[in-house]
Amino acid sequence: MLNYSEYLFLNYFLLSYLKLYSKDYYIYALLDTRKPGIYKYENCNFIFNYEPFYIGKGKDRRYKNHFLKSENYNPYKIKKINKIIKETKNYPLIIKIKENMTEQDAFIEEINYIKKYKKV
Repeated sequence: MLNYSEYLFLNYFLLSYLKLYSKDYYIYALLDTRKPGIYKYENCNFIFNYEPFYIGKGKDRRYKNHFLKSENYNPYKIKKINKIIKETKNYPLIIKIKENMTEQDAFIEEINYIKKYKKV
């Protein structure tokens, strides 16, 4: 039988393990619907119908947080989102590029996608 300290340690270890290896992360793009076209990037199998202006990683509803007032640490992104909303009366389009990833894999892929799109 485990004592309380051993139980807490085992519980913490298991939760850390599950978080590290859970595949509930994804890579997503915010697209500017004012700029339709075919956007294909080198070494990337994904084609966008609108110009991507932001690449991110997340889990759960992270991709929707960009539209909250409290999410304001990236002035370029906020300005762009507000301009799109003002001109189109709609939010930017959100596309999940890749899903079912660990957090570590999603972080690496996010960096790789940003490098591919360069100006994103």
